[in-house]
Amino acid sequence: MADKEFVIEAKANEVGHLFAAIRKEEIADVMKIDPMYVHIDTPIKEVGTHTVTVKVRDVSKEVKVVVNGK
Repeated sequence: MADKEFVIEAKANEVGHLFAAIRKEEIADVMKIDPMYVHIDTPIKEVGTHTVTVKVRDVSKEVKVVVNGK
């Protein structure tokens, strides 16, 4: 999972700001895991590549989430 990029399509304006923030529930849905394992400091509000932490018990991995505007 750590080497894989997860892609989320979201509505954004012409400068890359999302109309609705991406929360850990949406990220977990794309990863097909429970949201309690996804840790982000703040919801994602811009298109681009973002790093989120997936923590299961005492094992943490950083994974990349790519948000594309549509």
